[in-house]
Amino acid sequence: MVAILQSSIPYDPSQTRALPGIQPTDMSEWLHQDDAFAAQMAHRATLLKNQRDDVLALSTEAEPAAQELLQLVLRQTYPEATDCALRLDGVRVPIDFANPLDTLCNLVQEDFCILQKHGDEHVLTGAILCFPASWLLREKFMRPFLTSDLFVDLTGFLVCFQVWLLRGAL
Repeated sequence: MVAILQSSIPYDPSQTRALPGIQPTDMSEWLHQDDAFAAQMAHRATLLKNQRDDVLALSTEAEPAAQELLQLVLRQTYPEATDCALRLDGVRVPIDFANPLDTLCNLVQEDFCILQKHGDEHVLTGAILCFPASWLLREKFMRPFLTSDLFVDLTGFLVCFQVWLLRGAL
């Protein structure tokens, strides 16, 4: 396992929260480019190249959502980009809407998971997940979010997360 760490935490850890590091955020601040950017992006590229099936999954039904997510990220982080985006570390990234999660993986540090409603549950239908917290994408892909063991001990978070999804805040 490769350890790539930021020099500081992007929030005040002394502030009381229901769960560590989890709080609503303003859409203008949801993506970060910090001191670990270059190292994380290089590692993401290596993972995508050498372990693609471990870090990227996208169902056909999630393709429009992934393309919409790519458009949103481009508008916020690379508003001048058309065919190619120039990252802060000087790397040029081709914009490929046919492969939106690949492009996202090469543009920003954040991992993205797409959850879509199937009946009464939300199913993980797409993700670029290079830095998971003790779970694997292949274990959760195309499985219901609420009935999986993904966050089995975090019942309060699941309730809040489901409400945020239904309100469209995420």
